[in-house]
Amino acid sequence: MKRVRSAASTACRRALSGKSPVPPDIEVVNDFAALPPPVVQLGRTGNALKENDDLDASAVFGMIARDAIDLFTGDDFAKVKLCAGEDCSIYFVDHSRPKKRTFIERNLRAV
Repeated sequence: MKRVRSAASTACRRALSGKSPVPPDIEVVNDFAALPPPVVQLGRTGNALKENDDLDASAVFGMIARDAIDLFTGDDFAKVKLCAGEDCSIYFVDHSRPKKRTFIERNLRAV
């Protein structure tokens, strides 16, 4: 997890400062993005997901990497900001109406 998180964070920081991501970070993100996605199935009731006891963490990390690629290559990247909160190093997409948000809510912080 730390590898994909670090690579995506560094790539984001470099892109926001007008620099290209470094090849090793691109390689890590791409390697994780190539992992197969988790299997999702409909449960018996037809309105909920079936529990997946075989879920592999690498499948989740692959989803994170694919989301990072979608963000870096999509229109929302222009709205990405670094949280201005004290001791916060989280990037977020500012979907606020005036586009003036500078921090994330405390209860949304990653562990």
